[in-house]
Amino acid sequence: MILRCVRHLGLRDPGAAEGDNEIVDVADGDAVHPHPSMITEHAGLVAALGRCFQGAAHQRCRVHFARDLLAMVPKNQMGMVAALFRTIFAQPDAETVAASWEQVRDQFAARSPKVGPYMDDAKAEVLAFAAFPRVHWRKIWSTNPSERLNKEIKRRARVVGIFPNEASLIRLVGMILTDANDEWTRRTPLPLRRIHDAAGTQRG
Repeated sequence: MILRCVRHLGLRDPGAAEGDNEIVDVADGDAVHPHPSMITEHAGLVAALGRCFQGAAHQRCRVHFARDLLAMVPKNQMGMVAALFRTIFAQPDAETVAASWEQVRDQFAARSPKVGPYMDDAKAEVLAFAAFPRVHWRKIWSTNPSERLNKEIKRRARVVGIFPNEASLIRLVGMILTDANDEWTRRTPLPLRRIHDAAGTQRG
């Protein structure tokens, strides 16, 4: 698996804020990439996804979406809205996740009409994770794992300070990514066939 940065590909929107430039999985050339890409809702990243990950799922970060959702409701309702929103992701399968989304959406829309259309537009992106095996949901329904990885890369790079050449930087980052991949595989071995099957079903 090759990891690259959207900025390195020259596909990052110049107006993107710091933190929007997530590191994502990149397949060789324009090959179809079946794995989900976890990104924030940002026009530049969405465009990059369509160019480099043809056929890939677009998983919008549930944490960022929840923050946007809370910004649309009165402060005295934020606790209730956050609690109800979390129930969507506690469901056991894709069908009940989708049904719970609609129930929560209707409750929110009754209190704040502008929330209804907002949730309708985002449903497919926020619930993209549900097309994959449940054992991986926590790893793909938000950008938290990639953000933690990016922070670790930054921390280790600051320790080194100045790299003598590009190859030394690539070796350090490659080692960190390899360690992260090994840890992920150790904790939850990836059933790649099931992921490919789920991705094929989603595209179909």
